Amino acid sequence: MKKLLLIALMASGISGAFAQTKKVKFSVDMTGQTVSSNGVHVAGNFQSWKPETTALTQEGSSNIYSVIADVAENSVVEFKFINGNDWPQGENIPAFSQKGNSVNGGSNGNRWAYVSTGTDTLDLGAVTFSGTAPTGKYAIKLAVDMAKESAVSSNGVSVAGAFQGWSPGKTLMTNLFSSNKIYEVIVFVSAGTYGYKFINGNIWADAESVPSGCATNGDRTITIGTSDETIKVCYGSCSACPTAPIPKYNITFRVDMSTSCDFDTVDIAGGKINGWSGGTYLTKGANGIWSVTLLLDSSEIQYKFRKIKKGSPSWESIDPNRVVTPYKDTTMALHCFDKNTLCTPVPSPSDVTFKVDLTNEIIADSVFVIGSFTSPQWQDGKIKLLPDAGNSNYYSATVTKLCPGSFSYKFCNGDPKSVEETFPDTTQRSCVSGNGLGGFNRGYTRTSASPVEIFYMYNNCKVGGTANTVELTNEVSIAPNPAVGSFNVSLAGSKISKIVVTSLDGRVVRSLSANDASMNVNVNGLNGIYLVNITDNLGRNATKKIVLQ
Repeated sequence: MKKLLLIALMASGISGAFAQTKKVKFSVDMTGQTVSSNGVHVAGNFQSWKPETTALTQEGSSNIYSVIADVAENSVVEFKFINGNDWPQGENIPAFSQKGNSVNGGSNGNRWAYVSTGTDTLDLGAVTFSGTAPTGKYAIKLAVDMAKESAVSSNGVSVAGAFQGWSPGKTLMTNLFSSNKIYEVIVFVSAGTYGYKFINGNIWADAESVPSGCATNGDRTITIGTSDETIKVCYGSCSACPTAPIPKYNITFRVDMSTSCDFDTVDIAGGKINGWSGGTYLTKGANGIWSVTLLLDSSEIQYKFRKIKKGSPSWESIDPNRVVTPYKDTTMALHCFDKNTLCTPVPSPSDVTFKVDLTNEIIADSVFVIGSFTSPQWQDGKIKLLPDAGNSNYYSATVTKLCPGSFSYKFCNGDPKSVEETFPDTTQRSCVSGNGLGGFNRGYTRTSASPVEIFYMYNNCKVGGTANTVELTNEVSIAPNPAVGSFNVSLAGSKISKIVVTSLDGRVVRSLSANDASMNVNVNGLNGIYLVNITDNLGRNATKKIVLQ
C-alpha cells in the first residue's frame, strides 16, 4: 500500500513539473506617485493573490517598475499593482480596465490579459498606476459579440489591424465570462486612425465581411484623438447583435463563366455564407451560367465567386466584394466572372511580358510577379523574373498564352510572402486599386491576342525606364482637360522629345516623338482617364492625368 502511495505522489509531482507556463512581464509607471518604502508589488491569480510576495524592480532611474513571472499558458491572468505590500495600498483600477465592465456585463474589478502559448515573453505594457494605458498612449477596448455565429473557430477569435501589423492570429481575443459570447482585447496605441478586422480563426480566410455601411476599403476604422475608446459590435455587423431572430430568405446566386479560362467547377465564398472558406458549389446550366440557391439571413451578405482547377481556387479580384442585403426571396442579377458587368468577348490567349524597373530599389536575391492569373493564385503561384541582359536593374518574365481578359498583379522585390509592392507614395496610386486588405493591386485588360509588355517602376505608376529622371511637372501644361478628340502639350523652357499616353492599366494607346515646345495629340476614339508621360530634350520626365470624353 505504501509503494502505491509513493508512486501516486511521484506521478503528481511529475505532472506539476511539466505544467505549461509562459513568461509575462508586468510593468507599472509610478509617475506622480510617492513610491512606498515597502516597494511596489503586483498580486494576481498567478501567485495566489499575495500582496507582499511579488516585488517589482525599478528600471534604471525611470518611473517604471517591472517583474517577469511565470503564468499558465492559454489562461486569463488577473492582477493589481500595489504601492506597498498590502491591500490598502492597492491601485484604484478604472472601470475601463476591469475584467467585469459595461461591455461584457461581468462582475470583477481586476486588471486582466490573455496569456497565449509561445516561448516569447508577453510584455503587458507599463500602464500608469491606477490608469488605463502607458504614458503617451491610449487604450482601445475591442469587443466582438459572436452570438449570431453558428460556431467559434477552434483557433479562437482574433483581431488584425494597423496597430499590430495586420497579422491575423497574432492578437487573440478572450471570452471572459461563459454567460455570453463576447470576445475582448485591450490594445495600446498613439493618437491616429487605425483600420482593423475581426477574425473567427487565425488566418485571413476566416476574416469577417465588414458591412459597407461601416467599412473603409473593406475594413473597420477607429480614430483615436485625446481619450480611450470602446468598440462593441456584432461579428460582421455595424452594430450590436439583434435580440430577435433574423429573417431568412432564399437567395439565388448566378455567374456567367462563358468567357472564363481553364477550370473544373465554381463555388461561392462569403462571410455570412461559409466564413469565406468556400466549398459551397454552384451547378452548371445552359450557356455557361452557373447558379446556387441558399437560405440566408436578411443582413448584408458579402461574397465572391471562385473558379476551381484540380482543387485549387482562383478568386475573383473585384474590389469591393459583391454585396446583397435581401429583404425577400431574390435572384441576383447576372454578371460575368470577375466583373460587375455582363460578359464581353475575350481575346484569344496572348503572350504577356511582365517587366519591372528596380533602379531606385535595393534588389533582393529574387524578384517575382504574383497575381490572379497564376495557378495557384498570388503568392503560391509566384513567377520569378530575371534581369535583362542590357540593364541589370530591369527584371522580366514572359507568360505564354495568358488566358484571362482582365487580371490583377503586383511585383515583389523578395519573397512574396513577406515583401510586395505597397505604393507608399499616395500620388503614385493612379494605376492601382484597393485589394480589401489594406493594400493595392495593379490591373490589366487585354484587348487583343497580340503580345504585350507591361513595364513599370517598382512601387510606382511611372512607366519603367524613367526612374532617374527629374520631374518637370511645373513646366508642363496640358489643355484642355477634360479633352475631346485631341489635346495640346506645351513646355516652358525646353522642348518635347516624346509623349506616351497610357491607360490606367498600363496599356500604351499613343506614342509620339517630337522636337518642339508644344504638340497636339490626337485621341479620337478614346474616353476615360489616361496618363500622359512627357519626356523633354534634356531627359527630364513628368506624368500628368487627363480625362478624355
